[in-house]
Amino acid sequence: DTLTVGSVKTSLNMHFLAHFFTSPFRVLTMIGVQMSESYNANGVSTWIDLPHKLAKDLLTQNGIIIGVVVFLGMIAILPIYAAELVMSLYLSQIILMFAAFVLLSGVYKRS
Repeated sequence: DTLTVGSVKTSLNMHFLAHFFTSPFRVLTMIGVQMSESYNANGVSTWIDLPHKLAKDLLTQNGIIIGVVVFLGMIAILPIYAAELVMSLYLSQIILMFAAFVLLSGVYKRS
């Protein structure tokens, strides 16, 4: 499934869009903000429920409105998404360096 605005089919798939627009929540948890997560009666995360409802309502609008809202939303969230990618990469590098140190230093010995 890809995003279609009016009669224009974009190359943005729904999985990427969902991941992209939930990026602010992940960044907040990465920097230590305690985000309590709960689920509604349908088992949907409260982080996802409201944005999902807003997106469904948006789909009933004119194609131009959809395009403008998605475009502005992507412009607003792009710096946060980029920060998440950098933070994830940096964290992965630290974990790999620590693992290499442990293995090479002899702290972890296989039996």
